[in-house]
Amino acid sequence: MKIAQIIQKLFVGGDWNIYIKKKSELSFESVRLPKGMWAADPMLFKVDESNFVFAEIYDIKKKKAHIGLFELVGGHPIYSGPIIEERYHMSYPCVFSCNQSYYLIPETSANGTIDIYKANSFPYEWEKIKTLRENCKCVDSTVLFYEDRFHLFTYEKSSGKWNLVHYLLDMETLSIQETDRTLYENNTGRPAGYFFTEGGKLFRPSQDCSEKYGKNIIVNEVLSVNPYVEKKIGTLSSADLGIGSQRVHTISMNESFYVYDGFTEKIELLHGIKMYLRSKKKNGK
Repeated sequence: MKIAQIIQKLFVGGDWNIYIKKKSELSFESVRLPKGMWAADPMLFKVDESNFVFAEIYDIKKKKAHIGLFELVGGHPIYSGPIIEERYHMSYPCVFSCNQSYYLIPETSANGTIDIYKANSFPYEWEKIKTLRENCKCVDSTVLFYEDRFHLFTYEKSSGKWNLVHYLLDMETLSIQETDRTLYENNTGRPAGYFFTEGGKLFRPSQDCSEKYGKNIIVNEVLSVNPYVEKKIGTLSSADLGIGSQRVHTISMNESFYVYDGFTEKIELLHGIKMYLRSKKKNGK
């Protein structure tokens, strides 16, 4: 690790926030939260004519995050409060639908699991219905429905390397079956939001964490889903997006809105200690 990276980890802190923009407008609007919280990992989801943003909401006092909800009212984000909270840290709420029901897979690496929730009353009430995998440290699991099948992609570190693990997701049995893995020598494959299509092509955003967490978003063109093959075609920085922050690591969009998160850096002399304590809290120690 370079000296600059060590200094960054020890003394450069800050907060994440979420930025929302109508595609027809130029400027972003940042979300507002109760004092003592910040937001990241926005996942935009539309039902009929209603747009929702599911997100990680970090409680500074509790030193962990829950899953929260924003409703876009007149295009403006209104925070509705927490919708899922467990004793451990949660983030990256991947929401999807199947057979007129709604499901959510959050990141629960702090619990060592990949769990799936089902909405009893969308979008406010959710129930955990199955643990898809145990005893793992998988992050940012992302669901893709492609050619009449559900696929689940998750990111796992093993033997000092990073793997994008590809599963087939069976929604009848609520089970997953691994099909292949993509190895990344550098930390550049972590999911950064939903897959998206443009010009008849399929793309996957990933996080460039090779030098620091959330340095950029990488745009990958998907050449094959099963087996999974992709190629990098470009990057998006926070400067490219015009959100006035130094980092970005999640992107979500539909025909009407863009949603990103951004990290504003600031010098914190005790940042390294804070991150150590947060890590112990996330891992239940």
